[in-house]
Amino acid sequence: MTVLLSRRALLLGSAALFAVPVAGAHRALAQTVAPADRIWSGGPILTLNDAAMRAEAVAERGGRIVAVGSSADVMRLRGPQTQVIDLAGRAMIPGFIDPHGHIVMGGLQALSANLLAPPDGDVTDIASLQKVLREWIAANQDAVRRANLIVGFGYDNSQLKELRHPTRDDLDQVSRDIPIVLIHQSCHLGALNSKALEIAGFTASTPDPAGGVIRRKPGSREPDGVLEETAALSRSSPASVPPASGALRSPEPSCGPASDTPPLRKGAQRRRSPKSSRPSLQKVASRTISRCSSMCSPIGTTSSRT
Repeated sequence: MTVLLSRRALLLGSAALFAVPVAGAHRALAQTVAPADRIWSGGPILTLNDAAMRAEAVAERGGRIVAVGSSADVMRLRGPQTQVIDLAGRAMIPGFIDPHGHIVMGGLQALSANLLAPPDGDVTDIASLQKVLREWIAANQDAVRRANLIVGFGYDNSQLKELRHPTRDDLDQVSRDIPIVLIHQSCHLGALNSKALEIAGFTASTPDPAGGVIRRKPGSREPDGVLEETAALSRSSPASVPPASGALRSPEPSCGPASDTPPLRKGAQRRRSPKSSRPSLQKVASRTISRCSSMCSPIGTTSSRT
């Protein structure tokens, strides 16, 4: 088990410790004579400071680290009200906050059709992309039927022979009845077939959303199937796929921008406006993960997929 502290606090505390001219590599820094609120010891303390990677004890007062060093030195800050925490051999490291994670997309990638280029996949052109989608559909017929959705992940237009994105016309050759949603390797673009565009409500009269682009067919306003940024990922975009048998009704997290809508109280119901009545394509895809996890058999999965 690992004990977490503020990374900034621990780094600053350990850096300050070794910046003062004191004798001994692990002499603690006590900024004042006031006792500490808490002292940790009894386990390996990793400061991630190259000047002194390890310490024996850490003292904290008022939410700030005031000493890092040997147990003997740090314990000088122990007072009658100081809480001494025994790590019992557990490691203590700075706390980390990850503001940008891909947990949902990792699950989606593992369960969807693998559209990556070699060596992680077999997609080299539009024809091979269509072939992989058809093979994935054949291997996951029950999941496709229940989810009423075909999902592919990882295509890269720069790796395709045609050097372009697959369009609605390309995807319509795979299916015109079941919505198809392809997610670009960057997770910032998507490609939809005509059925998905219809359900999403993207037409020639649909304006580009703020921060996004609905790509159009040459010489017209008709969507060509390729969506950029918020057009594909935003929770506010008018994109959804209806469940085949109620399979996608329960809400799941989205990897798009966080909603500013407050959570509902237990038992309450939210009245949706027309623009927000449909969840995003990303939300629909994340729902598919939970519904298909026991049914999907990914095509061409390799250990190097990330």
